[in-house]
Amino acid sequence: MHLTQTLQDPSGLSKTILVAPDGARAEVYLRGAHLTSWIPAGGIEHIYLTPNSEFTSQSAIRGGVSIIFPQYSLTGPLQTHGFAQNMIWELSGVEHQNGILTAAYTLSDSPETIYEWAYSFQLELVITLGGNQLTLTLSITNTGGDAFRFSTALHAYFVVSDISNARIEGLKKLPYINQMDYGIENTQDDEWLFIDGKIDRIYPNARPVITLHDHQHALQIGRRGYSDTAIWNPGFECNAAILDLRPEDYKNFICIKSAQIFKPCRLSPEESWQGTHTIKVIK
Repeated sequence: MHLTQTLQDPSGLSKTILVAPDGARAEVYLRGAHLTSWIPAGGIEHIYLTPNSEFTSQSAIRGGVSIIFPQYSLTGPLQTHGFAQNMIWELSGVEHQNGILTAAYTLSDSPETIYEWAYSFQLELVITLGGNQLTLTLSITNTGGDAFRFSTALHAYFVVSDISNARIEGLKKLPYINQMDYGIENTQDDEWLFIDGKIDRIYPNARPVITLHDHQHALQIGRRGYSDTAIWNPGFECNAAILDLRPEDYKNFICIKSAQIFKPCRLSPEESWQGTHTIKVIK
């Protein structure tokens, strides 16, 4: 029997524990609808969360899968990655069908969001859980009278045994923007992307499916609706400058984001946009 439980952790933040009938399990904090754990049925943890993450109302959770909206990074006047990751979402529904558990989380405009961004909206994150797959679908609806533009992403931290073991397949011959090199465009020539230091790349219009290989495990990571794939790891030197990471944390994760960055979306009143990020264990 599936279990959905909402509780407070020692920091005082509320989270939901989702357990599918086959034992697949996820944890989601209501602050930011932030997924911090995913263990597929009979499997291991695949989502990285640093033990140094500050679970407070003033800072974003470091690790997991965060929701970036309505601004990516520092591409506009708002706080880095927008406000959605810092707001309290509502668990709006849970369903169980054919062995799959589905949970929906919603966030609407409020005086707090309008103070930062003067538009009316509704966000819905739908998480489906079961077997060897996790799917996150973000829907964005313009509920006001004025059109708006936004950038968005699902910023996922994946566990790796050691960053030197990790390699990403599916990016060969694709152009990418090197964020560390003032946005210069390059092309990846190699079949595999190995991580041998700090990396901060955005692949515009990347292939819809890539594969993360790590030692004895492999994850197939797919996206639909999002135009871009972004890959990030701070490396040794930049890791030290991030206060909520331990000195060696960079060795144990790689960030792969399904994103809408270079082509911000425009929604007229009553229009909606949807993007899906799927993670599947294939080895």
